Amino acid sequence: MATETSGQSVLLKERPLSSRKTKSIMVEVSSRDRNYLNIIKSNPFQYTLQTPLKDIRSIELVGATIPAKPMNINLSNNRFTFTESGIPRDIIIPIGYYTEEALIAELPGLLSSGSKSTYSVKKSELGKLIIAQHKTYQPFECLFFSAAVPDVLDPTSGALLEMRTPAFLLGFDMSDYSSVGGVIISPYPIDLYTNMTRIYLYLNMQNSRDLSCISRGSGRRSPFAVIYLDSDTHGYKFLNKETFSPVSYSLPQPISRLTTLHVDFRDEFYQPVDFNGKDFTLLFECTLLE
Repeated sequence: MATETSGQSVLLKERPLSSRKTKSIMVEVSSRDRNYLNIIKSNPFQYTLQTPLKDIRSIELVGATIPAKPMNINLSNNRFTFTESGIPRDIIIPIGYYTEEALIAELPGLLSSGSKSTYSVKKSELGKLIIAQHKTYQPFECLFFSAAVPDVLDPTSGALLEMRTPAFLLGFDMSDYSSVGGVIISPYPIDLYTNMTRIYLYLNMQNSRDLSCISRGSGRRSPFAVIYLDSDTHGYKFLNKETFSPVSYSLPQPISRLTTLHVDFRDEFYQPVDFNGKDFTLLFECTLLE
C-alpha cells in the first residue's frame, strides 16, 4: 500500500478540461491606454489588462474601430533615385496620407529643387502620371530598379517582399525610365492605395505566444486578422458582426494567466502601419474556463 505524505490526501484531483464550464469576458483594447510618456504613436503598443484573465481557452475579435486612412507614403516607400544628365539625386517624398491631387502638387517642387530645369507633373485622362521638363532641357531618368534603395524580391520565387520605392504607387513598375522628348509617362495609372487596401493585425500574449490564424505565402508571417479598408465613415473603418466575420483563435492548452497583450498593425510587407495620429479600439471576446 502506497504511503501518503502529509497533505496529499486533501489535494483535489485535476479536473479534465471537458468537465469545466466556460464563461465569456469582453475586453476592449484601446490605443489611448498606452503609456504616453514612452510611446507617441498608437501602433504598436502593449496593452495591460485591468484585471488578469485566467485559463483562457480562446480569443475572438468581434468588433473594432480602425483609422481608415493610414499613411500611404511612409518611411519604407518614400524615396527613389532621379538623374539629370547621369547625375543622381534622391527624391524623398514627405510622409503622409496623399490623395492623387496632393501628390501631384508635391512632386514638381521635389523634382525641381536644386535643378537647372523645372518640372511639371499631371495626370493623363487614363490616370497615368506625366512628368514634363521645362526651361533647361537635359536627359533625366526615374530609377526604381537601380535606385539606391530598391524594392526587394525573393531570390527564389521572385515574389515582392518589400516595397521600398513609390514605383507602384506612382504607376510605374520595378524598372528604370528615361525621358523621351523631355517627358516620362508612367505605363500604368496612379494607385496610391495599392499598399493600404488591407492591413494585418498581429497579436502576442505575454511576449511569448503569437496568435496566428491566417496562413500567407512566400514565407510571410501569419497574422491574427486581416482588416480590409473598404469603407470610410468620418475617417474610420468600423468592424462588427454585420460588417465582417469574427476571427477566433482557439488555444490547444489554456493560458493560465494573461496580463499583457502586444498589438501590432503591419502592412502586407510587414512594415508598421502609421495611423497618422489617430487611435484605434479592438473588442475581444475571451472564453475562459471556470
